[in-house]
Amino acid sequence: MRATLRRYPDSYRLMIEIASVLCNLATNGSVGAKAAYDEICGYLDHIFADCTDNRVRCRAIALACAVYPKIGRTDEAIELAKSMSGAESELSLLTSIYTGEKRIAALRSRMWWLYNDFQNVVAAMCYETDGSGAFLLSNDDRVRLLQKQIAHTETVFEDGDSLFFSHWLVSANRSLAEIYARRGDAENTLYHLAEAAKYAAMFDTYDPNARYTSVLLRGIPAETTYTYGTTSCRELLRWCETEPCFDFVRADERFAAVLRDLKTTIAAHPTAVASARDAR
Repeated sequence: MRATLRRYPDSYRLMIEIASVLCNLATNGSVGAKAAYDEICGYLDHIFADCTDNRVRCRAIALACAVYPKIGRTDEAIELAKSMSGAESELSLLTSIYTGEKRIAALRSRMWWLYNDFQNVVAAMCYETDGSGAFLLSNDDRVRLLQKQIAHTETVFEDGDSLFFSHWLVSANRSLAEIYARRGDAENTLYHLAEAAKYAAMFDTYDPNARYTSVLLRGIPAETTYTYGTTSCRELLRWCETEPCFDFVRADERFAAVLRDLKTTIAAHPTAVASARDAR
């Protein structure tokens, strides 16, 4: 995309795509954060100064709200956030205009945002820390929140077709496994590790051309792909192999089975992609 941007230096859509990929890679440590944020801010400055495409500008504002606080520009991020109406507001208005099949389609698109927002809010509560890095909520409350993430996903995707959204199930089960491991609860630890591995495999192998079949999101595509520099299975395997809290279950055959399943998926799918939905 950088090579193409050199040919078309005023392509704001390319700028926001590159910036989004860089943000993902910087977040998971695949590239240096400072260089990535500098490049991202260059694109954002260009977009805010010259771009008149509202969709690109909305994506740029959302990205700036994620990046600016990391580089000391929190006040700017707040002002941008207050100026943004967002795709959700657009969809809310469309559902009051459309009728029939068009309204059903708009309602399903809105549900995509509502579901994702719910998961983002629950995750933000679950992982918020104080100045020392300790979680603000008790582990009992965090367990309740993580279980709600899982239950909500299972409710929305009754066909089991969570596809891209499998990443919520990976992270929730992974965190539950760690909490139970630190409590010395082998059964729950092993159960949630196996669940995390199952959904990591789904996340790494889903077809981006597929469409959801569950009734709330039926027909919505899994959509285009962005690379994240690693795969969910690779990351989970590395964590399982190195995290000391799992030492007490390493001799259990069920733990060995989780590692084998992860390695099997990695061998069959050495690279993987994850979806990032464009605002529509």
